[in-house]
Amino acid sequence: MEDAHRSSSGLIIPDEAVPYPVQSFSIPEHHAEHIESILIPEGLIRDRATCLAREIFHLYASSSSNPEALVLVCVLKSAFKFFCALQCELENLNAEVARQPSGLSTSASNVGESNLGTSSGSHTSTTFKPVLPLMFEFIRVKSYLNTSSTGSVQIHGVVNPMEAFGDKNVLIVEDMIDSGRTMVALLEHMNQYRTKSIRVASLLWKRLQPGKVPSSFRPHFYGFQIPDRFVIGFGMDYNEKFRDLNHLCVINQHGIDKYKATA
Repeated sequence: MEDAHRSSSGLIIPDEAVPYPVQSFSIPEHHAEHIESILIPEGLIRDRATCLAREIFHLYASSSSNPEALVLVCVLKSAFKFFCALQCELENLNAEVARQPSGLSTSASNVGESNLGTSSGSHTSTTFKPVLPLMFEFIRVKSYLNTSSTGSVQIHGVVNPMEAFGDKNVLIVEDMIDSGRTMVALLEHMNQYRTKSIRVASLLWKRLQPGKVPSSFRPHFYGFQIPDRFVIGFGMDYNEKFRDLNHLCVINQHGIDKYKATA
């Protein structure tokens, strides 16, 4: 199976990009005072999910006439909206492919001329392109306190991981790659289950500022490469707040101070 790094086509949001003003979007009133700006509108996020689904489908479904199941692993809680968007687009692609005939085959027996000049005992059948079987698993990974990664990773989830992941193609669906420490720890944890292949699809890939530890992991598929800003919305939180925002937003200092947690 080819390296997915070469097929990923994430959008790059430069450091100097000017975010969208809050007043230009529909934001719940109780959240508006805590938001500095809109970094990525919901419509653009969903469009990128569609494009990523097509890349993923091409990689896993086009390599065989009988594709093996792909296990999508949702990293709860923050990735749930991105996971749902990706899942829906993959299922739509399966439905689209299932409706497209890939060819016609004709068989005949006791072929002969009838009084009407037609062949008897012949029939034509239509074969359809194979779909990509999908399976779903959900895990929880905890690594953040306030706006910083703690470096301590806690993983919870699947009851029988060997049965769920062993000898299967696995795609971990994550919200964001930041320092990369969480994902590296998760992949090391997954190695014990002897997966056939394991890749990562992340909505965001953050560029870290100079002086911080550089990201040690590059996602195989990603939606956007973003500046080093703490973002909320589209499932992502700040101490369990703001997951219900539809757009990806930058939190302001007032929001950080108001909902700050103590260790």
